[in-house]
This record gives sequence, C-alpha cells and structure tokens, in this order.
Amino acid sequence: MEREYHLPTVSVVMITYGHEKFIRQAVEGVLMQECNFSVELIVADDCSLDNTYEVMQQILDTHPRASRIRYIRHSKNKGRIDNSLWALEQSSGKYTAICEGDDYWIDAYKLQKQVDYLEANPNSAGCFHHAFIIDKNNEELNTIYHPYVSQFLSYNQEMALTWLGSSYATCSLMFRSSILLNSPNWFKKNVCDEFLDILITHFGSLDFIDQKMSVYRITGAGTWTSLSTTQQVEDLLNRTLVLYNEDSFRTKYSKFLIKKIKNLSIQLTFDKSLKRKKRFRYFSIALKFIEFNRVGHFLFVIRFLIDPIYNIALTRKLVSLLKSSFLKRK
Repeated sequence: MEREYHLPTVSVVMITYGHEKFIRQAVEGVLMQECNFSVELIVADDCSLDNTYEVMQQILDTHPRASRIRYIRHSKNKGRIDNSLWALEQSSGKYTAICEGDDYWIDAYKLQKQVDYLEANPNSAGCFHHAFIIDKNNEELNTIYHPYVSQFLSYNQEMALTWLGSSYATCSLMFRSSILLNSPNWFKKNVCDEFLDILITHFGSLDFIDQKMSVYRITGAGTWTSLSTTQQVEDLLNRTLVLYNEDSFRTKYSKFLIKKIKNLSIQLTFDKSLKRKKRFRYFSIALKFIEFNRVGHFLFVIRFLIDPIYNIALTRKLVSLLKSSFLKRK
C-alpha cells in the first residue's frame, strides 16, 4: 500500500554554504519546535567546501526528528540568489519560515506563535520578531537587532520599501507561501531580504511581534556582510534601478526611487576606490536623474569635470551626455 503524503503546515527554508561550525545549532533550533501541526525543514547546501555535508549526515543518522529534514547538497555552486530562489520554490507548506545556516532559534514555540498569529490575522501576509545579535565566537553584540523596527506593529508596502528596508533579522520571518506562486521576474532575478519584504507586502501587511525568538549571527562571511562599503552601495543602487524599471513601482514610488538613485549614484561617482570607467557610468546614471534646479547639482557636474582622474577623451562623451540630458528635460 502506497504511503499517503500530507503537506506540512510550515516549510522552514535554510540555505547554507560553509556553515560547518554553525549548521548543527541552526538545524536543532528548528527540530526542537513544539507545534500542533507538521513541519518540514529544507536545507539547501550550495556545494559547501567544508564539512557541512558530514555534519548534516550525522544529524540525519542520529536525530530522533530527522524525518522532518529534506537535505539537498547541490553538485555545483549556484550562488546565493539562485540557491535562495531554488530553496524557496521547494516550500510546500501553507507558511514559509526562514533560518539561514549560521543563525538559530531559541524559542521552542516560535513557529506555533507565528502560525497562530497569521491564522488569527487574515490581512497579514507575514510577520517577524526581534532577534539577538552575536558574532562568530558567540559573543553578544546587541540584545536587539535594530530596535527601531518595533516603532510600528504593521507595515504596508510603502513603509516596507521606504522605511523598514528589511532592517530585521530574516531568521525571524514567516509568511504565507502563496505569495511565492508566479513570482515576478524582478524578484526571481534579485532574491534578497528587501525584495522579499516588498513582495510579501503586495499581498497584505508585514507585522511585528514583540518577542525575541531567534539569534542572528554576524560572521563576516555572508554575501552582504563580506562586501565592502562600496560594493554594498553598488548593490543598493542596482536594486533600486531594478524597481525603478518596473512600471508599477515607478508609478507608486517614483519620488523616493529617483531620490535614492540620485544620491547613491552621486556617492559612487566620487568613490576613488572604483575604476574611472565605473565612476563615469555612475556619473551618467546621476545625470539622468538629477534636476538642474539647485546649485549643488551644477557643482556636482563641475566637480566631476575638474576631477584629475578623467582625461579629455571622456570630456567629449560627457558633453554629449549633458546635451541629451538637457534636451530630454525641455
């Protein structure tokens, strides 16, 4: 007789790469959950080069709740964005929760509390809570991850985009899995915490629960934390450009997006750690978005012109860009 398979109520998505030292604690934080519903844990190992595989095999062989785990080790490294998207697409539960392989949960009733909240609040598409912050040596860095997120108990899409900015620990998030059905291309190509919040709040509010139920670990090895300040600014600019190029976002949040693009591109224009070709590209972006109605904008162009790293060859291109920019505004 064929075994009947019941879909879980909650799918916990855990992406991991190089988390040999932390993965056991992350997995055990999920397996300790006490719930009146079924839970599955999807561990997506992006072809780790350390002993993450061996640690996971030991858990699978010995843990009494190992049957909850679906462990997949990719044969080739997908990269964070593709692995994140792949893992999210494996979610089969009514709700999806996230815990990366170097974070962990400390409340055995975390999932129960969040499911109860979402069941009682049908207009909420997701919810999150506070988290402690520690370093790779388990030293506490902060008792709360960005305490200002508790200023509001509920966030709509405008607030998520313009104010929240995903300023909470992702290991505290749960949302309705239905939001992942037919995900838009802007999300699939740029899977990140910020875009997930924007997608969630398209379907309802994103609500805050005032409890500390997880721990966010800063190791310096994460995709974002391992980036230099310049690379982080570049990433933020690229994300903002993606949203601006979508008609729906440009229509709703044009003023905010233009201001953000302008400020970030001006900052990168004068970032001397970048090669001049890149700096010129960011200058070109800034020109498209600034309005020449302030003295500071004219000074921006003049400062760029007299910057010694640029030569006469680039000046001709600059003149052409200036002409086209002014013509568009007429």
